[in-house]
Amino acid sequence: MPSTSSYLPTNGLDPNALSLPVENQINTETEGVSCHKLTVDEALAKVGTGKFQYILLLIAGLAFSGDAIEVSLLTFLSPCVQNNWDLSNIDTASLASAVFGGAMVGSVILGAGADIYGRRPMYFVSCWLVLFFGICSCVAWNYQTLLFTRAMVGVGIGGITSPFNLLAELLQPCERGQYLMYIEYFWTLGSIYCTLVAYFMLSSYGWRVLTAFCALPVTLSLAAGIWLPESPRWLLLQNRPEEAKQVIMRMARINKTEPNLPQTWDLECISSSVQSESKPSFQDKLKKPLEVFSTRALSIRTLLVWTVWFMFGICYYGLILLISRVYDIGETDDGQSSSKCSFHSLSVVFASSAEVVGLTVIVFTIDSLGRRGSQAGFLLIAALGTFFLGLVSSASLVSVFAFFARGASMGASAVTWVAVPELYPTKLRATGHSLANTMARLGAFVSPFIVDSTLSIFHVALIFAIANMISFTSVLMLPETAGISLDMLEEPQSQVRNVLPSQSDMDDSQRGSEQEPSINGDGSILANDTYNPIADSVESRSSFDSVDVT
Repeated sequence: MPSTSSYLPTNGLDPNALSLPVENQINTETEGVSCHKLTVDEALAKVGTGKFQYILLLIAGLAFSGDAIEVSLLTFLSPCVQNNWDLSNIDTASLASAVFGGAMVGSVILGAGADIYGRRPMYFVSCWLVLFFGICSCVAWNYQTLLFTRAMVGVGIGGITSPFNLLAELLQPCERGQYLMYIEYFWTLGSIYCTLVAYFMLSSYGWRVLTAFCALPVTLSLAAGIWLPESPRWLLLQNRPEEAKQVIMRMARINKTEPNLPQTWDLECISSSVQSESKPSFQDKLKKPLEVFSTRALSIRTLLVWTVWFMFGICYYGLILLISRVYDIGETDDGQSSSKCSFHSLSVVFASSAEVVGLTVIVFTIDSLGRRGSQAGFLLIAALGTFFLGLVSSASLVSVFAFFARGASMGASAVTWVAVPELYPTKLRATGHSLANTMARLGAFVSPFIVDSTLSIFHVALIFAIANMISFTSVLMLPETAGISLDMLEEPQSQVRNVLPSQSDMDDSQRGSEQEPSINGDGSILANDTYNPIADSVESRSSFDSVDVT
């Protein structure tokens, strides 16, 4: 903490200046006014959470629900198309995997694009791809055309992380966990929406009409997206502080908290070592995804995150398809399908509603138990629920274990979505998140071939249970990020090995002046509920990315 002597005298100063150290104030003597330098998190604390974030949550949530709808659509689309066009099991699985394969490509391209060109442009590109090719799917005249249009829908889905990251970057650290959980409700609502539309329309109007109705939420999100701002953190990274300030001021106007801001203020620029001093070359753009391996700490963290997301892709998306297989009226006792386009849709709705329960529980545990504790607990429940789902044969027990497995799987995946943006700095946040999403799509790409194989339901469930336990182990090796300030992630990555120096690297005089953060046995920073980003000195704002996870 800075000493009291480091603060300016209080005479004649705005009260908001009392909490700011001298180094965060620039006195313009010619005007007689103090210009306060605020970090983005400090500005967000003054702006508060209100109407602006609620609108942003709605818009981002509608786009997020589009992802869930397109995934849930596979539950009904694949078997119906198989029945209408007499497709083989491999062709049917390929139709589902085409969406996930396209999402893998979209995650890499649109994710890196969000770090290069901004969150907002990639949001529009993603929504337009989902909408346009979703409508094109309705008029596909053969299997090859449908395969292509569904793959392009997947490319658009790959960029859905952009609005999620934008919302994360405009929330205070103390509220970020819960608000990012709220967006997950849109995923569940999207799943239920698709299932209910299928229940009322599939048997009467067919899969083409169902596909058209599944594009509606993205249409609404696209129309409302004109309101979306650009991320002020990204703007600062691009040396555009005035535009970033305008975003904060717009937030204050909408939230009616303008009096909370100092009379004269500016945003504190991100460290010059991580700012974009010039436009990246084409070669730099191609190398952007490789930056998640720029340091040893980031490399280990990225590999752990990829493991979690790959297993999440196999388990969550595979579970959706497995439950539909269990409830498929055409499923015979020997595990073969008679290719009937008919389902116990209300049973599928019941299983989907479990996600609401899982999310509600997670909302109250994501901060109290932390990202790691909440995620690990739900992964364990998901593993047990999935295992017993394949073991029992009673219809009532199947419904019970499907409910627990689906709810726990959703809760764990929701925490996964929240934690990853907190593990990367602004310049890599969209890239890191999108590459993780790519691994989930890779797992999802594999899952239809597991579910639609000749394996029995028990063996499929056993594979998913083991995958959940692998994810459980990887989560326990990741650092805790609950309450972390995103401003703390902007320190130069070159400082990775200097923040926690060894005894041999420090002399006695250095030992007395450096403040080391509290570290868990696994290398993660202990949560500090009393952290004050305004009052703490610059030296105490150690980069979360600077801590080795080994």
